[in-house]
Formats: sequence, C-alpha cells, structure tokens
Amino acid sequence: MAEVSARSLLPTSSRFTAYEMTQYILKALALEDGMKTTNGNTFKMHGYGGTLNDLFYLIDELAVNEGKIKKIVGIPQMAWAANGERHIPAKNTNLNYPEINLFSERVHYLLNQMVLGPGDASDVSTDLPWIHVTEYGKKCIASRDILPYDSDGYINRIISCNQHDDWDVYYIQQSLMCFNHGLWDASTMMLGIEGEYLAERLIESFGSFLSRNDPAEKQNYESRLKACGFSISSKYTEYHTFLGQIENKKDAATGNLLYPDLNTLSKQMDRSAHYAFMNYLRLTRNSLMHPSSTIMEPSETMLLIVSFLKYFEKQNLYLEYYSTH
Repeated sequence: MAEVSARSLLPTSSRFTAYEMTQYILKALALEDGMKTTNGNTFKMHGYGGTLNDLFYLIDELAVNEGKIKKIVGIPQMAWAANGERHIPAKNTNLNYPEINLFSERVHYLLNQMVLGPGDASDVSTDLPWIHVTEYGKKCIASRDILPYDSDGYINRIISCNQHDDWDVYYIQQSLMCFNHGLWDASTMMLGIEGEYLAERLIESFGSFLSRNDPAEKQNYESRLKACGFSISSKYTEYHTFLGQIENKKDAATGNLLYPDLNTLSKQMDRSAHYAFMNYLRLTRNSLMHPSSTIMEPSETMLLIVSFLKYFEKQNLYLEYYSTH
C-alpha cells in the first residue's frame, strides 16, 4: 500500500523530452568522480563499461540532484555491473513508467548511432544488458552541448540568428537528416553546400556595405570578384583579403580607423581560423563529390557539424553588421 501511495506522487507522463533523456544519458556516461554518486562508481572508473542498470540509476540520481524530478525513494545499493531487478516506480526508482520506456528507447537509439556498443569485454560479456562507450561515443560525450542528434535544438540555434534565411535552414536540415541516418558522406556534402551558400551571402552583403559606405572601394572589390569568374572559393578568398584591408583602413586626416566596430568584430571572431575552417569544409566536400578514397568517419562528420554551428553563429554577426551599417 505504501508503494502504491508513493507512486501516486509521480506524474503519469514523462518529465523528459527525448532530447533531454539523451542528454542525461550522455551526462551520466561522462561522470568521472565516484564520490558524487551513491554507489561510488562511474563508467569512466570501469573503462567506460557497465550495464544498463548502472546507467539507469546514474540518470535517476542526476535528475534528482539537478531538480528535474523529485526524490521519492533512494538509489538501491548494488555492485557495479550487477544486472539488478526490474525497475518499479516509487519502489526502486524515481522515474515513472513512461520515463523508463523513454530511457530504453534512447539507449537503443544511441546503440544504433554507435555511441554505445553492446557488451563489455571487461566483464566477459558481448551482449546487452552489458554496454560500453565506443571511441566515437567518447567524442560525443565531450561535445554533448550541441550534438546533431537533437535536430530541432540545432535548427532552433540557427533560426535564432537574425540573418538566417530559409535556404540556410533547408541545407542544414538535410545535413542533419543524413547524419542521423548514418549517411556521413552525404551529410558532409550538404554541410559543404550550406557553407558555400553562406560564403556567397557574405560576399554579396559585404559588397552592399561598401556601396553605402565606400563606393570607390566597392568598384575595386567588384573588379576583383569579376576576375575570379564563377569560382566561389576564389571569390571568398578575395572577400577575406578585402575585408582585412577595409577593417584596418584609416582616415587620411585623423589616422583613426574608419570602421572601428568592424575591426573589433574581426579580432573577436578570429577571422583567420574561420577562413581555415571554411576552406577545410570546402575541400572535404569537393573530395567527396569526386571519385576518391575519401570516406567520412561518423566522428569526423559529427565534429564538423558541431563546429559549423559555432561558425554559422559568428558569421551571422558579420551579416548583421553589413546589413545595419
């Protein structure tokens, strides 16, 4: 009766979205200090191997400690890698049945994405409920703030940039869809297409900025772009070079910077690093679009997507500047 009464304190629907549960799984796998857990263990302490039961109770404890869910019962005391008993809400877990099901769904999703693998060699087991974190999974843990598995969250970050447009969203959505279906090469190619589209927007917006502020330099800029023909990469190189000249241009009479805000923006953005990233993305995409031995690994594609979000957000600051000056 006490168990039934306690269970009535639990909500009947999940308090976690699928994305939130995935994040809790990754956070639980990333724990390092066993002193912060009830049973004194973490996956890292055991070579990133354990059981689904170990993972489940780390999530239960994390969610309670972070105030995501209320504590109704304590975490059971048990040895690491023990199979454990059936999870029953308000008896041996603070999660309800929909949340237990969601945990299982997200674990299997991460198994399919090769973040987790079945079995744990240290326990001489090759199948579930034993699990291990893959080498790729360890990289995911390190980058769990903006992983591409959360397509909606990723796209919301893009949409939050004032200068995004529908084509930005479309290309990035296509890249994420390919990634989440295990099509690493296709995902990278779509990201490369978005990178070139963003480069075209920067080139054109910078030209409009010059038209309003320095018509003479605009003519010089247009003639240099025209000499590039149809090559986006050559035009982007000219844009990058010309931007460096304009941001450092000074008034002949006073010696003061003509565009101090632009100069400050470029210093904050580490423009050279962004140029290098853009070139790497372009070259990678080009190699994938032609017969070659280049094959993307999931970790390479994931890190490109993670890096691109930060790149996009910072380049949008340039687009914002060009449109408002």
